[in-house]
Amino acid sequence: MGMRIRSVSLDAKETTEGLGPVTMRRLGQIVLLVGPNGGGKSRLLRLVKAQADHPAVSSDRFRLEGDRSKSPDVCVFFGPKGFVLTDPDTLAPQQADSHAEHAAFLTLHENLHVSAPAYARLLLMRHLASKDEPAPEFERLSGLVHDVLGTHLRWDADAHLTLFDRRVGASLSEGQAALFQLAVALHLAGASRLNGCVLLWDEPELHLHPDALLKVFEGLRSRNADGQIWLASHSAALAAAVGRDALWYVDDGTVRWVMDDNYFCRGDDNYFCRLGRRTDGS
Repeated sequence: MGMRIRSVSLDAKETTEGLGPVTMRRLGQIVLLVGPNGGGKSRLLRLVKAQADHPAVSSDRFRLEGDRSKSPDVCVFFGPKGFVLTDPDTLAPQQADSHAEHAAFLTLHENLHVSAPAYARLLLMRHLASKDEPAPEFERLSGLVHDVLGTHLRWDADAHLTLFDRRVGASLSEGQAALFQLAVALHLAGASRLNGCVLLWDEPELHLHPDALLKVFEGLRSRNADGQIWLASHSAALAAAVGRDALWYVDDGTVRWVMDDNYFCRGDDNYFCRLGRRTDGS
């Protein structure tokens, strides 16, 4: 069994950035945060990340289950803003090296679509230059790419990075580009595999077609069966796909479970009441 956050119970003194007390129970494999812009969804993801990284994370107030000793770096915040990868071989060598060196600081920012391929290229160059000693970091990244995309990261005769026998760059679909960036973010966090990780993905619908978003989500759900996926999203299609048991409404710094009908199902015009009827088939 991998890592899952089973419950969160934090008072106002333990939250940050304008969030009120947070009480979340019965958390399963999928946790989808919905609500208006500025309501606190991204802030809540960052809070969960900070709590999961805390040495005393397993407690009644923040319950994280799993064998942490087998997967020491399991909680990854992921928020890419671009989904057209830049082929690092089209950049000047100094520029590519700069992006690679700063990759660890860009995993939450819009330049990940540039820095992720550059970082992978840097690991490949070290791998190819290593004759007498193994270069495990490239192999670990290639394994993570296989976990999320079903294919290994390879190279051609000219030492260009390839995926699906194509150079890494604009030839990949939006969904493939998103998952490649996720593999790099997992590698930078120290993960050795996808399954068993806690993924925190902020606004996965950005730049992704709804069909691509659902395909990416379903792939991650099946390949991370022993872990957990948290998402902050405005996507109605994604909300319908996960079911209302996984929906949490975040607005004005407060967090409420959508299944709390006393709060959400007041009148036929209530969006969450209608969404609940659609997701359970009633």
